[in-house]
Amino acid sequence: MITEIENILKHELYPDQDVWCLTCGNTFETKSKEKQAAQLDSMASAEAPVIEGQIRCSEDVYQALCEEAANLDKECFWMVLLNAKNQIIEVKLVSMGSLTSSIVHPREVFKPAILASAASVILAHNHPSGNPTPSREDIELTRRLKEAGELIGIKVLDHIIIGDKDYCSMKEARYM
Repeated sequence: MITEIENILKHELYPDQDVWCLTCGNTFETKSKEKQAAQLDSMASAEAPVIEGQIRCSEDVYQALCEEAANLDKECFWMVLLNAKNQIIEVKLVSMGSLTSSIVHPREVFKPAILASAASVILAHNHPSGNPTPSREDIELTRRLKEAGELIGIKVLDHIIIGDKDYCSMKEARYM
């Protein structure tokens, strides 16, 4: 298991290799520098919401992100960076995908957390279908990101899936 995580993290050292999508399990060719720059530009224009204060429960994350997520027709993946007192450092939009999936790679998830010296993170993404029930891919992605976080010393506290009028805390639902 640890070898598998190490292999995933090694992609950062070998960026010319193909990238494996944790969400859907497919392998994709790495993008040209121009395509990467265009994707970064589009992600920068879709700002993550500003959340202030301390996170006490999954409901806090849902309330902070639900308005932003409700207006989206694409699946987006956010990360809430927390300090040692569960105070919010920042909210980052990690990935903007399609109607049914978002490509998420551990290096994109944990790079901002490392740079911000985050003690822990809470993951969140929306389901444009409106149904917050975790898919098999959501459960697998959460497991892999939790293991990767343990390997580098950043705790994944929860993964919130946002639907139309409800949410699912993967921790409270005992998926993690």
